[in-house]
Amino acid sequence: NVGVEFVSADFTSLGGSAVVVDWPGPFTLQSSTNPQGPFNDLPGATHPQTNDPTQVGAQFFRVRF
Repeated sequence: NVGVEFVSADFTSLGGSAVVVDWPGPFTLQSSTNPQGPFNDLPGATHPQTNDPTQVGAQFFRVRF
């Protein structure tokens, strides 16, 4: 049996194109250019994390325990 927990992440627009991603706890932020993955760890990501989609294109995020 594998348990699954969900953690809420907050997304805030700073105006323009910048988006802030924030999440609780010591989890690892992951991103992908596809909503189905694969997802990769974002090295050095701390919360809150500011992202600019105009620099890297569309991104999808999740946090890993």
